[in-house]
Amino acid sequence: MVEGPVVAGVAVLPLFWYALVMGITPGPNNLMLAASGMNFGLRRSLPHILGVLLGFTTLATVAALGLGALYLAAPKLQLVSRYLGAAFLLYFAWRLAQAGRTETASPSAPFRFHEAALFQLINPKGWLYAISSASAFLSSEGLGAVAVLTVTAAIVTVISTLTWTCFGTVLARLVTSPARRQRVNWLFAASLVALIPLIVGDPA
Repeated sequence: MVEGPVVAGVAVLPLFWYALVMGITPGPNNLMLAASGMNFGLRRSLPHILGVLLGFTTLATVAALGLGALYLAAPKLQLVSRYLGAAFLLYFAWRLAQAGRTETASPSAPFRFHEAALFQLINPKGWLYAISSASAFLSSEGLGAVAVLTVTAAIVTVISTLTWTCFGTVLARLVTSPARRQRVNWLFAASLVALIPLIVGDPA
């Protein structure tokens, strides 16, 4: 079976398609970026996008360097990570539910760079990808193979974050009524809350 080019012992095409499927499907980052695109536009969402890019590629790199195995060997750390991730999603869902309400004391704002970057450390979907890709595609321990995983994660992150943020900007053009936009925000918030049982119940 032809797997395409192999770089530093890594089958690039299978890795790319696996990363793309994992990255483009709905998850905490993508739902939050779609909501950000709808509420704030692409330009104001750029710090959020760049934070996800830095945090996720860093996570993919350290997992490929072997820290993913340490994470798997520490059940208590996994438990803390899952509950922190759930708490973060609850917080962001609350922020989304408040977005657009005229009675709120302060205007809503997009997520900042450091908030988005730090969330990746407690993002279960991110850990799942980082650990599974390292175990499935790393056939050597060389830094070249780690670099291939890092570059692939970065490329796919750019594709997925821009896709979902732009989806949000298109949605904003379709949902112009403040009342309807608030209902869409509630839908995004409910979707994030619906992810919480999966996060808490799955040991990643």
